[in-house]
Amino acid sequence: MLENYARRFIPLPAVVWQGLVTFSGQGAVLANGTVPGQSAWPDATNTGVPVGTTLTPWSNSNTITTSQTITAKHFTGGVDVLGNITVTFNNCLFDGFTDGSGQGLTIESGNVAVNNCMFNGPGPNATSEYYAVGINAYGSGGNIGNITIQSCRFRYWVGAIQFTGDNWGTGTQVLIQDSYIGPCSVGGHTDGIWWQGTMSTNRKIVVNHNTIYNQQTQSDCILYGVAYEFNPNTTAPNDGGTVTNNLMVSGPGNYALLIAGAGPASGYTPQRYPTNVTITGNHFGADSTGLAFPQSDSFGWDVNNPGNVCSPNYYDGRTIFATLVAD
Repeated sequence: MLENYARRFIPLPAVVWQGLVTFSGQGAVLANGTVPGQSAWPDATNTGVPVGTTLTPWSNSNTITTSQTITAKHFTGGVDVLGNITVTFNNCLFDGFTDGSGQGLTIESGNVAVNNCMFNGPGPNATSEYYAVGINAYGSGGNIGNITIQSCRFRYWVGAIQFTGDNWGTGTQVLIQDSYIGPCSVGGHTDGIWWQGTMSTNRKIVVNHNTIYNQQTQSDCILYGVAYEFNPNTTAPNDGGTVTNNLMVSGPGNYALLIAGAGPASGYTPQRYPTNVTITGNHFGADSTGLAFPQSDSFGWDVNNPGNVCSPNYYDGRTIFATLVAD
């Protein structure tokens, strides 16, 4: 027998009937990440595991050390990718997490592509900042290569996607596209996407056409941080990064987009602020007590720093988001 779902999201916890899960109810996902007759913005109806997909349990080791393509598998608990390998996940479900139980997918090294996958987090009340993370790439096992995250759904994580540390290979390309993050967990430092580490002109991160909904009172939908928290003595630049055509909706006192540098105000000398950052075509939606996108503030972001491009952007995000299916 198969268990059918009328919605694209998986209730917490996911129900497995005799080891099989079948998704149904919304129609095929198009190549551009949309569903016929529905909004072009990613939301709960058009991201994650495609409807009609039958999942079977993953029965191998949860530490993956060989190159492979993994399709339509149900992972219970965290998965690690380790080695100079290339791994692709298609149409997979990651769930079975409790607060503090770890991370959905940990990328310690290698090249990873994640397409049309569902990351079902530990629930709305999770608070573990570093142990309720959907995808975490930090390079503890060597250099990280290229990463693609496309048409995925992240539900109830403290940090849906995190990129931290300095172990990034030369020429690394990161793309996050057509995905939906939200709603988020309570957290202690709740972020939709957080990249904080050494980025430079030959390591590119692109965040394009995603919907990010962090309804909590802190911290942000996207945080572009600095490497210096991890290594205060580093002279590596925080250079480059593209955030385009995203819908970012934040909660009370929260940031839709926060870009932080490091300088005397935060205890670092000399100052090193992000440069060559492109932020265009985004739709911000902050609560009246929050900040959609600070043009210049104490965190060290300055629109006038070399190479920074920050227009046009729009502030109609809450109106747009009200037309979407949040959960």
